[in-house]
Amino acid sequence: MAKYLRSGRLVQVLAEFDTPPADVYAVYMARLNLSAKVSCFVEHLRNFMRQHADGPAAGRTAW
Repeated sequence: MAKYLRSGRLVQVLAEFDTPPADVYAVYMARLNLSAKVSCFVEHLRNFMRQHADGPAAGRTAW
């Protein structure tokens, strides 16, 4: 998000109300026959977060 704020694509509103950084988790039932939809979504989310992460935890995943 910081990248888009810097480029001007996003504009920060209510700047006096800053939120702390947060971790993102993909939680799903671990089972032998994981659906293709869930598997594809988790893989997409993993790749997206690796490419768009800003800050000290950038590129860190627990997969």
